[in-house]
Amino acid sequence: MINVEPLHQIINEYRDKGDKDRRTPGAVMDALMEAGVHRIWVSKAFGGAHLSLPSGMALIESIARQDASVAWQMGVQGALSRLSDYLPESSARHIFQDHSRLIVGVVAPSGKAKRVGGGFLLKGRWSFASGSAHADWLACAAVVTEKGQPVMTDAGPLTQMLFIPKKDYRLMDDWYTTGLRGTGSNSFEVNDVFVPDEFTIPGPDLLAPPPERLQCVLRNA
Repeated sequence: MINVEPLHQIINEYRDKGDKDRRTPGAVMDALMEAGVHRIWVSKAFGGAHLSLPSGMALIESIARQDASVAWQMGVQGALSRLSDYLPESSARHIFQDHSRLIVGVVAPSGKAKRVGGGFLLKGRWSFASGSAHADWLACAAVVTEKGQPVMTDAGPLTQMLFIPKKDYRLMDDWYTTGLRGTGSNSFEVNDVFVPDEFTIPGPDLLAPPPERLQCVLRNA
């Protein structure tokens, strides 16, 4: 179990600065990441804490009593970290274990992913990337296209979740709000970036339990 009470002081110390700057200060994020708070629901096999859902929620609630913006970002990290179960093991390790900073993103399919050999060409603009100032990776949902048209299924347009490193997207400075200012929930743009298949997840897969191979990894973690 991760003890966040020692972090309360630094969270409180920088709360007003985060609100003023529209992003959580690096000192706070560094402390949270060093403690592993951003990986609370990642399998131990991939370098996470693998907490239960109630334990993780209690941890986030404790942070929220100090700074709602910080708690929101850590909650988003918890939700996005569940995607590690659906990636190939090598990709999950690379994104969630080999890189120590945040994975941010948007699950609304606001972009387009054109099928090409070995992967997709990703293009689009997404909003509300909470924690964007402290991220190494971006997860973004997109509609799959072929010959310029969406690929349709019985349930509607086919979607894909794609992961790209920081160097491949551009952040927009557009987070001006009266609440949760410290979340730094800016928009971002991607322009025809190639994403290999192994760094993507088919949208329909996320509606089912993760692959049996990773379930076994999690049970043994």
